[in-house]
Order: sequence, then structure tokens, then C-alpha cells
Amino acid sequence: MPELRALLSGDPQALKRLLVAGGVIAAVGIVVIVVGVLAGWGQTRLIGAGLISIGGVLGGAAIGFSAPMRGQIYQRLSAWRLPIAIVVAVIVAAPAVIASASGAIGPLVGGGDAQDKLLIAVGALIGLLFAVLTVASGVIAVRATLRRVGDRSQVEREAGEGRA
Repeated sequence: MPELRALLSGDPQALKRLLVAGGVIAAVGIVVIVVGVLAGWGQTRLIGAGLISIGGVLGGAAIGFSAPMRGQIYQRLSAWRLPIAIVVAVIVAAPAVIASASGAIGPLVGGGDAQDKLLIAVGALIGLLFAVLTVASGVIAVRATLRRVGDRSQVEREAGEGRA
């Protein structure tokens, strides 16, 4: 109970210990899952997922109860907003682009057993269209993020000038 009181009061040392403990527990969960997959142990995925969840809850509680840490994390995420947006756009779009492109290219290089050349060409064009649209949606998402970052920084500059 003393640790809970220290946590709720915002004791920085207790919050740091809780954050470190959450990270360590989540890391152990990841290791348990990897070892379980490599060794073929089926139940370790459930145990590892539980450990990762517990570690995430502990880390989230530590971040949530500490205002200074919350501000630092927000500033770090704001600084890394564009690279995060690009990585997420690539991760989200890559499977769709690969599937669409391979579906479009596959029949053209002899894959499949389709006989009608017109249907093969139409299918390939539709697959390429889907791939292009998926890439375009990722570019639009990144541009929107850039615009949002610019708007937010302009608002913050104006707010700073108003205080001075």
C-alpha cells in the first residue's frame, strides 16, 4: 500500500520504478513469445501476451500519473510525428501494394490458368490501379500529417507570442 500511495501522490521515484518495471515485464513477455515460437511451445504465446499486457498497463499508469513525464513524451512524439507517420503509412500500405501488384503481374508472367487475354489484362490493370491508389492514400496521409504539424506549430508560435 505505501507504493500505491506514493504512486497516486506523484512521487517521481515510484513512477520511474513503475515505468521501468512495466518495460522489463513487457520485454520478458516478448522474449517468452519469441522463445516459445522458436521452440514450438504453444502456451507461451498466451503467457507472453499476458506479460506484455501487464507491462503495458504498468507503463501506462506510470506515464498517466506523472504530468512532467507526459509532457516530455508528447514533445518527443511531436518531434518524431513525421517519421512515425511515414513508417505507419508504409507498414499499412505495403501488404496491399504487394498483393495488388503480384495479383496484377502474376497472370502476365504466366501464373494462373486464365485463357482469356482480355480478362487477364483487365485484372492486371485493376490490380495496378489498387496498388497506385494504396500508395496515393499513404502519400495523402503523410501530407495531411505534415499540414497538421505545420498548423500546430503555427498555433503554438502564436500562443507564445500572445504570452510575451
